[in-house]
Amino acid sequence: MRERWLAAWPHARIVLVRVALVLLGLELFYLVAANIALKTSLIKRGVASADGIYLEYGCAFSWLPGRARVSELTLRVEDYNVQFQLKIERAELDVGLDELMHKRFHVFRLRADGVSFLMRHKVPEATGHGERLAAFPKIAGFADPPLYVGSPSPPIPDDQYDLWQVQIEDVVARAKELWILEYRYQGDAEARGSFLVRPARLVQVDPARLELRSGTLTLGPHVVARSVKGNLSVSV
Repeated sequence: MRERWLAAWPHARIVLVRVALVLLGLELFYLVAANIALKTSLIKRGVASADGIYLEYGCAFSWLPGRARVSELTLRVEDYNVQFQLKIERAELDVGLDELMHKRFHVFRLRADGVSFLMRHKVPEATGHGERLAAFPKIAGFADPPLYVGSPSPPIPDDQYDLWQVQIEDVVARAKELWILEYRYQGDAEARGSFLVRPARLVQVDPARLELRSGTLTLGPHVVARSVKGNLSVSV
């Protein structure tokens, strides 16, 4: 047995070396292709092709297939009813690369720090809403006040549906600001959970947990509470 193994070892070693070289070549190809895509405007242009979505980030790189680190990320989204902005100072995420070809942005794991989330609803007209609109967050790139424009788009038939789907799982995000309509929380918070968005079809949040560790809650210019702490669990 030992003699047979010794006789086969030179051939096995050649095979192992070839496999290692192929894997190394694939890894080098991935490193070059992925980081070129991240460092150029290729991904940003792809996202901008979808109506109402804007993506910008500072530094980004990837060393393992599907895993990337990014800093100073800004995602801005608008539809007929709502506008929101998500800013992340630093993040690491695992993405399903094969799903991108099918217009699915699927993150299996997200760790984020320095998160700021701003959201506001549109209104039919500014008259009579001045004080309330003044308390809404200002979102760069969107007109103020946030008004409805035109009419809602008609339903998209299933055979014509071709919009991007976003699914993000296993989220752990350390937040410093949450500003929804007139209510603004500034302080230390952590959000955990998963969500799925299929535009013009469904939004699913299940489960989600928000822990407010210590911060200030304001309503427009008025301080509602200081040293706010608490937990919120949500399923949508």
